[in-house]
Amino acid sequence: MKENRRRPDSTSLTPLNTNLKDKLRMKEISRLILGSLVLLLTGCSASQKLSQGKAREKIRELGLVQLEGKEVEVEKVVQSGEDQAVAEANLRLVFKLSKRRRRDWQVDAIRLGDRSWMEIRTFLSALDEARTRETRESLQKLLGGLREYKGANGQYPQADSIVKLTDLLVPTYMSEVIRYDGWNREFIFNLTDSNSFQLRSLGPDGIRGTADDIVVGP
Repeated sequence: MKENRRRPDSTSLTPLNTNLKDKLRMKEISRLILGSLVLLLTGCSASQKLSQGKAREKIRELGLVQLEGKEVEVEKVVQSGEDQAVAEANLRLVFKLSKRRRRDWQVDAIRLGDRSWMEIRTFLSALDEARTRETRESLQKLLGGLREYKGANGQYPQADSIVKLTDLLVPTYMSEVIRYDGWNREFIFNLTDSNSFQLRSLGPDGIRGTADDIVVGP
């Protein structure tokens, strides 16, 4: 496929003299974005392994961006059993930066593929919303395991950490090990007594006791 060449302009080029701090900031945001592009693919043929080409096709079918050919690069495919697989993919990203007088460069916007520019704050806010949903789903699964355990044993597991908790729940009361929230931080488990507990995520800000904490109990 021929590359679509565009005339360079000030809104789409990263300055060549961007310092190391700027590059590290961009890499951090890139990792954040790519971490959100790990997709669970289901419904594959029971007798076929998921190829990188098939994974690329399925990612394109999602319609997230208008992409063709090698603009979607599948780095790794991990298959679990005959009908589940995780494909880790990279999408071409463009960053828009700006620099105010006597201030450092900052990332203002991001563009995925052929989509329009999106303010970086809006994009990161959308990521936090997705991570919040993921975290709540994980907490509900843990809550289900805790209830199963109490139903069988008459009390909640005697654990003082999420690691010890999941060691007691998996595989008898839960089928998968869940220890981390959507921001890749360990859940906090506190057993207040044999009939009460708290499961907590520190939320987007990573600080305990703030308004964005996500907490569930019995």
